[in-house]
Amino acid sequence: MRRSPPPGSSREVRSRAGGRLPFPFPAEADPAAIEAHFALEQELARQLLESRPEERSRLFRQAYETLFRSVPAHPQLGDAAAEPNRAKLAYLVACLPRQGAFAELGCGDGRFLLALARPGRPGIGLDVAGPLLALAARARTGGHAFFVQADILAPPLCEGGLAAIISSQLIEHIHPDDVPRHLRQVFELLRPGGILLLDTPNRVSGPHDVSQYFAPKACGFHLREYTIRDLTRLLRSAGFRSIRSPLLPPRLAGYRAALVRAGLAPARLKIPAESLLERVSDPQRARRWARRLLLGNIYLVARRPGARRGGRGRNVSSMAR
Repeated sequence: MRRSPPPGSSREVRSRAGGRLPFPFPAEADPAAIEAHFALEQELARQLLESRPEERSRLFRQAYETLFRSVPAHPQLGDAAAEPNRAKLAYLVACLPRQGAFAELGCGDGRFLLALARPGRPGIGLDVAGPLLALAARARTGGHAFFVQADILAPPLCEGGLAAIISSQLIEHIHPDDVPRHLRQVFELLRPGGILLLDTPNRVSGPHDVSQYFAPKACGFHLREYTIRDLTRLLRSAGFRSIRSPLLPPRLAGYRAALVRAGLAPARLKIPAESLLERVSDPQRARRWARRLLLGNIYLVARRPGARRGGRGRNVSSMAR
């Protein structure tokens, strides 16, 4: 007699999904290792989603330490000196102010911050995960990049002094109840005219965490995936204005900053196409079309209203509280 899979196990989730995986396992992957990874993320995500606000800082730190200790082959445990994603780097180079201190929240191994920090534009990277910051610390910073282990929801930075904040692949990991407060904190950290550069997986082409092999929606460490419609509403509620998104893929722009920058347009122009993709029931088909329409990942540039100040960059160490 065939036994039913244990409730909540990866096999049980797959069974409830009709036996068909949303996305196939990578050819070189060990299915048992992926199932164990998924089961761990699912349990840790459950603990985080059920936690009280005062517990989350500690639980997030412990969850990431547990994940990286248990999954040593996790893709985030890479080499900080490795080449950063070319398309994302082109978007950041195009939109980041040429002068002024900036911060990257959830900087991971720091590869983007290391590529962007320079004289007159120092950067500070914050992350809750010590193992990732240990990778960043091994890289040569040239004295323009600094890394701090800190609670992303209570960043130890002074208000109103940053020219830009980068939030790359972060917001989907934050407890949904904390996202409005987090965005308001980011708004307050920026100086008038400062910008938030936010990128995150688009829900319409997801799920994008390890759940993609087992379930129709994210249920691992992506506590919630968002759409452009969701994020523009949240950003406006936090006080941001002039929310734009690139219409021209960096690859088609030849990765040239000037062309990427010229292709920025109001993010709302992408919402009708996004709404159509939400009606596509086949996740693989939705992902293919999302990539063609530049909707696989969300890239947003949101500005804090006020004067745009130029001038020389501040010493980033003066930004820490």
